[in-house]
Amino acid sequence: MLAFFLRSFAQVTRENPGFDAQDLLTVRLSLSTDSYPDRASVVRLVDKFLPRLASIPGVEGAGIVSLLPLGGGHSSINFTRPDRPPSKREDTPRANYRIVTPGYISAMRIPLVSGRDFAEEDDANRPAVALISAPLARKLFSDRSPLGQRLLIDDSDGEPRPVQVVGVIGDVKQEKLEVQPTFDIYLPWRQILPEGVPWLRNTSFLVLRTSMPPTSLETAVRKEIRNLDPTIPTTNIRSMEQVIGSVLAARRFSLSLVGVFAVTALLLAAAALYAVIAYGVERRTREIGVRMALGASRLRILQMIVSEGFRLVAAGVVLGFLAAIPFANLIVTQLYGVSAHDPLTYAIVLVALSAAALFASYFPAHRAMHLDPMVALRHE
Repeated sequence: MLAFFLRSFAQVTRENPGFDAQDLLTVRLSLSTDSYPDRASVVRLVDKFLPRLASIPGVEGAGIVSLLPLGGGHSSINFTRPDRPPSKREDTPRANYRIVTPGYISAMRIPLVSGRDFAEEDDANRPAVALISAPLARKLFSDRSPLGQRLLIDDSDGEPRPVQVVGVIGDVKQEKLEVQPTFDIYLPWRQILPEGVPWLRNTSFLVLRTSMPPTSLETAVRKEIRNLDPTIPTTNIRSMEQVIGSVLAARRFSLSLVGVFAVTALLLAAAALYAVIAYGVERRTREIGVRMALGASRLRILQMIVSEGFRLVAAGVVLGFLAAIPFANLIVTQLYGVSAHDPLTYAIVLVALSAAALFASYFPAHRAMHLDPMVALRHE
């Protein structure tokens, strides 16, 4: 089981989240209702925030997003293509829903596949626009270019409203690293609906692309935020790598727990094998003396004892594998990127058990090969 979990954990850590997590600082923004009661006040905050924070030495880019990727939150909306409405209401597809400022996509280094990013001009006085993820573009507009096409999104208390697709961006893992890319719809910060303002006040995140270790800028960022608005708390500041580390924490804990039990079991098995072989050598001391007196070399004695240890392990491995194959399906839901019947994993286990058998067998065999034949022949 440990081998499966190790390989699965390695697969998860190698997953591309869809953005560059290095040198990225994140700050959760919690805004008070009194200071930011409506859309205009929230937009004014961003107009002050981003230029000031982007001017901090070491900051290369800044943006704000309504929910941080892999940050633990979830928000989704229904959407449709106007010329292809679903036959049933329950068949309406859903997509992750994000509100972002201009500069967020570039600060995160999310690839812009086609079209353009949001601009400052995308405000409440302009027609609503949207960015969509590449998987959504492939699914919904396989017959044409998605640029300039319209979607109907249900993000308000009223009827679904139209938005025009102005850009397609790369896949982003929004909630877990071990899930396939999902459908994502991004709307510009300045076009948020009034009923969405309370949501933005409580869930928004500032992201800063840095040219130095992100944590080295924490003090400067806190100071700048306090200067801009002392009512905004500055306690939840983390690097993006720390955020991803939190996502992996549950798997890491499970791996550590299984690892402790597995290593303990392996050590106990090796100790038991050592005891059995050592006892066998003690019982066969006279036989070993006879063999050596008749010309058996020390190497031959070593090979004889070690091979006996490997025969015991081979029998245990065969029985263990026969039992493991049907029980492997019980852990399949905990695995990612590796089959419960992966031959490479079984090969790794076989090598580990062989190494343990060699270690446990060597010391009794070493003692046997250095016996004095005359002393061994007189052994009772």
